[in-house]
Amino acid sequence: MAGREHHLEAELEVHDIVDVEVATREDVLGLKILNLRTSAYQLCEGAACAREIPVFGMLGSLWVTGIIDELKLSKDGKLTLSELKTRARPSLPSEAQKRCTHLQLMMYKHLWDRLVTGGIDATRVAEFHRVDLDAKFSDSFQRAVRESRSRSCTLRELIADTSDLLAFCPNADSNFLVTYRHLGPPVVELGQVQLKFDQKLFLSVVSEKEKYWLGQRAAEPVRSSESWKCKFCPFSQICPSSP
Repeated sequence: MAGREHHLEAELEVHDIVDVEVATREDVLGLKILNLRTSAYQLCEGAACAREIPVFGMLGSLWVTGIIDELKLSKDGKLTLSELKTRARPSLPSEAQKRCTHLQLMMYKHLWDRLVTGGIDATRVAEFHRVDLDAKFSDSFQRAVRESRSRSCTLRELIADTSDLLAFCPNADSNFLVTYRHLGPPVVELGQVQLKFDQKLFLSVVSEKEKYWLGQRAAEPVRSSESWKCKFCPFSQICPSSP
């Protein structure tokens, strides 16, 4: 809870949060795309950064989604992907936890770059979310769209509008920045870690994980060095392999 509040405070530093009423499945998905469009618009207008940017798309044969904490745009046009991690303890995470963050950021770069270079795949969106691309948004959501400087009335139109804006954005740089903070009180910055996109590693991990999600290999128990993952698993109490 404290981590979410800290992220919210960081988001409010760069833009306001507006409540938007949604009434249909198309509205719900449209809101995610509208948030992405707003971030792309900010970057195209020369904003120094955008925060809480939704990204989505294909990872291998799987549809995945995520939220980038921050994209920083330098004066020379370099776009850096940054992540803020909050810690309950005043110490940096283990190497196993750092590996998870590294994979997370590589996935975000992959999704962002695909959106920038290829736009949003409307057919895939409709397939995975079971929505009608040509259904009119509700009146309340159409008002929110117009307030965001778009005249789109359907998902198909909003997807095309957002894709056009994304085409003017740069790809994410291959170097990432992770900031770790202990929430205290008081809030203390524990340090920063720089990571780099490793395509060979990324594709190898994606291939391995994809086989599990497609039912092509059995689940594997976590290693003892990664036993912290068990705290988030609902089956940990009955798992014979849990560290």
